[in-house]
Amino acid sequence: MKIEINYLLHPSGAFTEANIEEMSKAVGRSPLTVGRAKGYVSDTDGVLFVACPREGDSGSLVRIEAGYLQHSDDTQSSWRKDFRDLTVSAARYVAQDVLKCEGAESLGDDGNE
Repeated sequence: MKIEINYLLHPSGAFTEANIEEMSKAVGRSPLTVGRAKGYVSDTDGVLFVACPREGDSGSLVRIEAGYLQHSDDTQSSWRKDFRDLTVSAARYVAQDVLKCEGAESLGDDGNE
């Protein structure tokens, strides 16, 4: 399996809760909420938007995405659970360890979501 994980810090106002909720309702997606982070998950990817206040921009969000580029067993009908877990782990790592986002502890610790 080839996996890609990426993140991008967005200024406040770039995404609203309504935008995120609308994205989570697209065909093939299910809403994903972990602590205060919201996003969606599908059979091929997962996205979480995590609050990441910055000096001068208290409403900034980081968008963390985990997705597969290629899988050797495309007969598997649903990878949704795998992408949920991978997305949460990636979001936790980026928000807590890389960007040190205030409030990222709402994503829990490994094994405690």
